Amino acid sequence: MANLLSLAEWDDLPRDSGARVELCEGVPVVMPLPTRRHTRAALRLARQLAGQLPPHLEVLAGFEVCTRGGDRPTVRVPDLVITSTAGPAQRLRPDEVLVAVEITDTDTRRTDTVSKPAEYAAAGIAHYWVVDVAGPSAELVVHRLTDGRRYETAAEISGHFATTIPVPIEIDIDALT
Repeated sequence: MANLLSLAEWDDLPRDSGARVELCEGVPVVMPLPTRRHTRAALRLARQLAGQLPPHLEVLAGFEVCTRGGDRPTVRVPDLVITSTAGPAQRLRPDEVLVAVEITDTDTRRTDTVSKPAEYAAAGIAHYWVVDVAGPSAELVVHRLTDGRRYETAAEISGHFATTIPVPIEIDIDALT
């Protein structure tokens, strides 16, 4: 059995390898590098969101979120998060994340649609959005926390998305790919 890392040991690991690594129940997991389509969608979505958020909120890319502490910690790195500008410098707690966003492609589909939603919901992240760029056009799947432990799919959208939850936002989904 592999030695499990604590959060302190995770923090001591070098971060200059260029690899995308997340901590899953104490085990470092190398994530696939994003495709061009994935990267393009993340950047375009971040630009759309940043232009609409109120001054006290911001969108961050590739920022750590500790979804589970204790002896088997989990630290995920969503593609984007919407959070307060007054947040910490290193890592967010789940209650500091208004929206977690994953851009899913063929290499990350299972993690983004099975593992991460279960972890984010269990951690109490109220809103989880998945942008699927694997097809000919992008699709946004919006999940909302229902009972504090599970997500329900609130919408599956292509084209244009408008919401007031958690803040007023409009997204041109077609412009992401």
